[in-house]
Amino acid sequence: MIRTGKLFLLAYFFTTLLVACSDTNNSDAPEENPALAYELPGDIAANNQTDIDEYSWKTFLALNAPEVGARVSLYGDNPTQYSAWSSSYELIRCNLDDTDCVCPDGDCANSGARYYPPECQEVENYSQYRVLDNANKADDSFLEAQTGGLSNSPVLTSQGDFVRYEILVNPAFYKHVVDNRYYDWNNLYTLNEDVANLCGNESYTGGDPADPQSGTYEIKLAWMEQGLPDSNYHREDLLVYTPSYRSSTGTASCELKSMAMVGMHIAHKTLKQPNYTWATFEHKDNSPECGGLPAAGSQGNSAANSNCPAANTLTRNYHFASPDCADGSCAECNATPATNDPQSLCVTDPNGKQVGWCLDQPPAAVAGKSQLCRQVPIEANYPSAYQWNTSYAGLLGEQSVWSSYQLVSTQWYEFNSPPVGCANAAPEFADSASRTQQRPQIDVSSPEGQTRPFLGNNSMESYERSNCNACHGKSTIKQQDNTVRNMDFVYWIPVESCAVWCDLNAVEPCSCFDAISQ
Repeated sequence: MIRTGKLFLLAYFFTTLLVACSDTNNSDAPEENPALAYELPGDIAANNQTDIDEYSWKTFLALNAPEVGARVSLYGDNPTQYSAWSSSYELIRCNLDDTDCVCPDGDCANSGARYYPPECQEVENYSQYRVLDNANKADDSFLEAQTGGLSNSPVLTSQGDFVRYEILVNPAFYKHVVDNRYYDWNNLYTLNEDVANLCGNESYTGGDPADPQSGTYEIKLAWMEQGLPDSNYHREDLLVYTPSYRSSTGTASCELKSMAMVGMHIAHKTLKQPNYTWATFEHKDNSPECGGLPAAGSQGNSAANSNCPAANTLTRNYHFASPDCADGSCAECNATPATNDPQSLCVTDPNGKQVGWCLDQPPAAVAGKSQLCRQVPIEANYPSAYQWNTSYAGLLGEQSVWSSYQLVSTQWYEFNSPPVGCANAAPEFADSASRTQQRPQIDVSSPEGQTRPFLGNNSMESYERSNCNACHGKSTIKQQDNTVRNMDFVYWIPVESCAVWCDLNAVEPCSCFDAISQ
């Protein structure tokens, strides 16, 4: 691990570089600066937090560029190359049934497939936009994840809107899933081996996520509708879909809205990290930092950090916290808000165990909005990420929307010996002892006096989810003969393939969920 002193030298180097670049007569102008990545990096240079966090920033810049080999704008916003990718839901839905799908060359086996509910087809020029949608029995377009599936926890912003989510997959991974029929629940349920995804080629430097040598990329994005008046965002016009069962009127709807990106996960499987690197970015205005670290406790057994700054001490609005929370309109610190469906108009659970959420209604008047703080403050606990954030914010400049985003950190694994091949590494993470080799470690002491891995994004793991490797490593299905097949750290493959299969076959209750790890 590189010491903090060296990190400050790195920050000084980049600050000096920025000053030099500010001279308009300098041939190394900011838009030409080699520190601003213009293509996806190859495999990781070295297994230390500093290099891996730099690797994450370069990946963030390359993926957010308009196309392969281009660069992000230093003077505002720009389209992104992943805007042409398919979502995990579209991959599954359009390859099982291409009704209402628009696919490249008419073939949904190609990345770029789009599914449009009939309500979205009523929007003018609908095929120019992506849809924020979900399988009817998954609801992962607005509910946060938990180990084994979905929680019943959405995020409601200080403006009163639901945060919406989508998962996008790079074209090479899309083809891999299609070729292996991982989208088909019946195939998953009869596999004779674990799922194994692409690791790419360590020497590949082409930077094209459509090339299988680039490996597996999964991107999860968090979007909010409004935003703060003095903040800059990457924005996209997206079709926001509300299914009938999440509407208080029982009628589905679809609206074209300008959505602001407030969070981004990047998971990348490589030969050196077959368990994936887990980089997580979020908008700097999402929330204030908590007062200290979460309470001591073992991983998965600790409560969320409840040390939010008092609302009446806040001097400005955040996306997920506000001085207005002092009037009782927000939930307790880092706790799920109260339901906005007191009359149970939007409950889908036939057993009545599920709390209802109506996507067409404002939040509950009391405790209906989220009140979040950053559970692990970045500067004090993720010093490498903090230094790279400072450096890249300076290099990008205040006019670039991309300087409004910060890396929280990158989770990775320190193997005892270099991994061999591209096998599914998830079984190694079933052993709790492996947690000591997951990086970064945070000084949230366990009862045994140990630190533990902790990484969470306020827009996506708002209520404590904190260990990417350990959580995703538990993604399995149990086949009819009780054989357990591991899904290679990917939850959406079993969850969404089951949900879509049930939707298409009108199966109720959706019994295949019983086979998915809980």
